[in-house]
Amino acid sequence: MAHYAGENWHNAKLSQALTFPFKLYKSQLYNWLSCTVMTSSFLLCKVFLERLSQCKRFNFDQWNDAVTNRPSHVGLITVSNHHCCVDDPGLLGLLPTSTIMNYKLMRWTLAANNICFTNFPLTFLFSSARVVPVVRGDGIYQPGVDWAIEKLDQGDWVHIFPE
Repeated sequence: MAHYAGENWHNAKLSQALTFPFKLYKSQLYNWLSCTVMTSSFLLCKVFLERLSQCKRFNFDQWNDAVTNRPSHVGLITVSNHHCCVDDPGLLGLLPTSTIMNYKLMRWTLAANNICFTNFPLTFLFSSARVVPVVRGDGIYQPGVDWAIEKLDQGDWVHIFPE
């Protein structure tokens, strides 16, 4: 199921309406902004993880290989536990700088609409960071999950924090 710019997503179970935040995701402006937000946040986390703390990586080469060396038409889905708000940029800060700087390799991820998409500034920030809104407790049959599946079908990377 395709979702289009400005489309309202209606969640009958929770009587919520979500506005699809990726109205301009195919525009150069969105791509430039998204690249800037993602690269700067991941590089900042990289500096913290590699210079200001001690971090151990396990199976790192296999993960980086899955991100960088898969055929362009093959999607990648990764799953990890979630402990705090910096898990996502911190996790990606572990990747090599060459991977972080390649915007086309960067992930999409799902996040709770009632936390990350509550007002315009947060919606703008999180959608610029390739975060897709989902409604907790609504199961897999919802527009945000459909969007993630479309991205996987296009060969993109989708990361999920299942809780």
